[in-house]
Order: sequence, then C-alpha cells, then structure tokens
Amino acid sequence: MNVLPDDPSEAIHRKCRLGGLLVGQKNFDAALPLLEEVIAQDRTNLEAYLHLITIFIAKEWFVVARIVMRLLQHFDPQKTAIDHDVFDLDRVRDTFFLDPQKGRQVASQRKRVQQTRVVDAPQLCYHFGPKQQGDSDTVIAVEQGKETAPFFLFTRLRLPTFIDFDPDAIAQVNQAFQIGHLLEHVIGMRRSALRQALLAIKQQTPGNAANGPLRVFLSASRLTTVMAHCSRDLARTFQKKGCEVLFIMEENDREDLSGFHVYRAQASWNPHVTVNINHANHLWLNDHVRNIVWWQDDLMEELQKGVALPWRNHDLVLSIDGFLDRHVCKTGPKAIIRQNFCVDLDLFFPVIPPHERKKIIFVGSSYVKDRPSRESGIPYQILNLLEQWIVDGEKFDLSLMERVASQWQVSSKLVYSIMQFVIREHTVMWLCSLAGSLDYDVEIYGYGWENNRVVSPFFKGAAPHGPGLCAIYNQARYALAASIFLVHTQRLVEMAACGCIPVVFDQRSADEPQTWDDECLFFSSQETLRHCLTQTPQGDPMRIAQANSYDRAVEKILHWVRTGVYPDKPVYGSPADGALQNT
Repeated sequence: MNVLPDDPSEAIHRKCRLGGLLVGQKNFDAALPLLEEVIAQDRTNLEAYLHLITIFIAKEWFVVARIVMRLLQHFDPQKTAIDHDVFDLDRVRDTFFLDPQKGRQVASQRKRVQQTRVVDAPQLCYHFGPKQQGDSDTVIAVEQGKETAPFFLFTRLRLPTFIDFDPDAIAQVNQAFQIGHLLEHVIGMRRSALRQALLAIKQQTPGNAANGPLRVFLSASRLTTVMAHCSRDLARTFQKKGCEVLFIMEENDREDLSGFHVYRAQASWNPHVTVNINHANHLWLNDHVRNIVWWQDDLMEELQKGVALPWRNHDLVLSIDGFLDRHVCKTGPKAIIRQNFCVDLDLFFPVIPPHERKKIIFVGSSYVKDRPSRESGIPYQILNLLEQWIVDGEKFDLSLMERVASQWQVSSKLVYSIMQFVIREHTVMWLCSLAGSLDYDVEIYGYGWENNRVVSPFFKGAAPHGPGLCAIYNQARYALAASIFLVHTQRLVEMAACGCIPVVFDQRSADEPQTWDDECLFFSSQETLRHCLTQTPQGDPMRIAQANSYDRAVEKILHWVRTGVYPDKPVYGSPADGALQNT
C-alpha cells in the first residue's frame, strides 16, 4: 500500500462506498484494492480504515490490522473503543521498530509479553540493520533485502506482532505495510510447509525396528509447564531405555515453535513411536507408527467437545484417573489404560534426613484469576456458597459440582473452576494462618500468591523444576497437596520421592481406587490440618514414588510397542494392539 498526499474527491467517496458494499458481501478480495486506493489518495478517510480492518481481521492478517488501527487511532482517537483483542494497541507485544534506536530504548525497559495467564516472556524488539555491541538478546537485528523473508520463515524466535512507526511519516507508513504484509506472507508460507510436512508424515513408513533402536518423537511447549516437564522426563527415560529420541521444545523464553517447526522435525525424524500429552495428534500418522496419548487434563478441547475421535489400531490411550475417564470415553477409544502421574527418580530423591528438616512446603499456583468478581452475579453467589461449605467441612466431590451446576443452571466447567479456586486458596491460607503456632517454617512457591495478604508473607516466588525443586522439597518435613478431585497428582509423587510426608486435602473417591491411605495424611479443615502436622503416616511415602516412576511407565509402553500387549489390564474396553512385529 502506497500513501500519497491528501486528495479527497467525490470519486474517492464513491469508491469507498463501493468497497464497503463489497465488504458487506464478504467479497474481500474485490474490496481490498479499492479501499487501498482510497487510503492512498485520502489518508484520513476513517470509513476506509474501518472497512480495511474488517477485511484484515477476516483474513486473520492481524499485524496489518494493527497498522491500520494505529492510523485510525492517530486520525480519530475515539475509534479505538472498538471491542476486539487485535485493537489492544497498549498491550506489550513483540515489535518491529522502524527506528532501531527506539527499539533499543524500549528493549532496555525490559517489558514482558504476557503469553498465557501465568507465563510471560521478555519483549522482543526487531529492527533492520546490524546488531550493535552491547545490544541485549531481546534486540533482534534483521538483514534487509532478500534474506528478510527466509529469516522470518525459519527463525525459532517469536515473530513480531506489531510494527512501530510514525503515522505522520508517509515513508514509514508504507514501510510498515510492507513489513506487515511480509510477515503475513511468511505465516502463509509456514502453513503451506506444514501441510506438506503432514502429508510426508502420512506417507512415509518408519521401517523395521528390528534393524536398530526405536526412534521416538515427542514435542512440548514452554507455555504448558507441567506437560512440558512431563514430556521432557519421558524423553529422557526413553533415551535411557536405549531408544533414539527427538524431543522438540523451545530452548528459551524468546522462542515460540509452531506446527511448522514441530512437524517438519517429525517428518525428518520419521519415528516408530510418537508420544503426546493431552493431544491425540494422530490424523496425519502413518498406519505403522505407534502413538501414545496420555490424557492428564479434562479441559483439553478434544475432550470438551465430547465427540468420537478417529482412533487408530496403533493408538494407546492412557488416562490419569476415573474422573478423566468419563471424558475420554466419549472420544470412543477401544481401551483406556490407567497411567498415574510419574516422577523421575534420577531427579527427585531424598538427601536431607527427615529429622533435620524444619519446613512445611507448598508448591502450586493460585487460581485467583478464576475467582468470580462481585459484579458477576450468579458465579459470585456460588463462590460465597462454596467458601462457606469448605469451612463447614462439606465434601468437595464430583457430585457436589454437578449438583451446584444443576441448581444454579450453570455449566459444570464454571463450577469446577470456582471449586478449584476455593480448595487451593483456602487450604493454603489455612496453612499460613497456622504458621505462628507450628514448629516449622512455612514456605509457598508458585504463581499468583503475592496479592493474598495471608499468604504473601510466606511466598517465595515460582518454583524451579528438576534439581531446584528437589532441593526445595528436601528441606520439608511436610509438604501440602491441594488439588480438585485428585489425590495422586504430579506434586504428590515428587514430594514423596524427596522424602516429604504428603499432607493432602481429602479428595478420595471411587474414581481413584489407589489413594495411598497409609502413605499420606489427609485433612478437610484447618483443625484436621493442624493435627496432621504433628503426625507420621503408617506407611512409607517413598512407595508412592517407586510405584509411579517414569522407568516403569516407559517399560510398559515399550512392552506394548514390541508385543502388542500392555502389562496392565485396561480400566475401560479391551486392549489395543500395538505390536511392531505386525509391521
């Protein structure tokens, strides 16, 4: 788009009205050149800007849409009230700066880009030109010319989603549009390459595993913290068992790997076995590839839809508990195998003797963002009800969730999120309120506790994974576990492996037959929590970790891959056949 000096006329207005008519008919390709001509001749034509924004949003060209919105904001600030996420121009975004010095200045402010509710990253500041000595790693120099498009196509870094330019400088406006359209073109190229990679994955066979070690492929995202750690631990264990493993994930907080990166890597690796957590990822697999799907979260889109998935003969479906089984069953698998959360015993183990430990630890985030506001109406009333019930000792189970949802005519998902907040918030506050009367120091790790007045004095920030988390747990005589509908959580096996006494908010139910009654201490109120913190369980908590190691889980998977028989009986359906010998 080239902007020329202002030259409004009746012909321009007619052209704009025609463009608007075509937009109303969703004939965007015909409308776009007309409206671009209007802006080229009358760069203050607000109506044309609004039509262009509609087109770019429909085409999902969000970078270009933000350029137009920036111009609209400049010429008429009142128009910024349009309600769409793409128009939040004040949000911190990874940005391409036409002025390199401004980019460096912004980078020095160390702003953060919010990627999810709990995960953020440093803002990336792109510019054309060479990198200067002293530039931080968030200042990204891009070569201008024929290398620009290949750089953006193949980089693992997050792409810029906003262009910073001077709306009064016509040359900068034109350049901003050029860069914006280039970025949208790159996204289109990635989609095309992704389709080609998926086709290649479908067509190629992995070959006979008898001729060498199994090739295993796993991928994860840094945005899904628990799933990412679980995938990495699985990858490490498969490798320990003699498999050749490709595990692909962002290496730092500047990167963002899309399907373009992941599936091109998978196509090149041509694995015998793929492992996925909370995703099926099987539509594009060759029939000879063995695919393991381990469901850990009922809120995943594939489960929430409640419709059958096209399961293959060589898909192994694992689930962590009976509550999740209800959702997985709706997808129509031939069988569901129980696989609890696991722990890597090479990373989590006791070091400090129990009698030398002087702390009570909780590791987990607050769900404060799920707390309904006073203005929310019914959700806020449900919150008040649940907060009273947890104080009264009401059992927070699946039947309570369904009863509340039915009585208040709201979704079970809404009630679940409020219950989850209430359980986590109240149990951690109970512990912190008791701190002054205990013989131990209390420490809270995770996200979102800094604004809770009761908890914040004990809040130590986010917990590391691996050795760092092991070191934290090794200081604890007791460790608190507080999750909805589950006893056996990721944190439970980790704290048990490190020699802590698990103190668990009582969520025992028939959905979870193995609840480690002898190895844990259970509480349902502040007073029962106080009592637990003076007791020792009858059994050894280390049994929890030993029964749920990644070594055991991977050995079972490999047995299924090689023989077609899974060592454990399914909790639902009949065993699936995965034997590589059938290839």
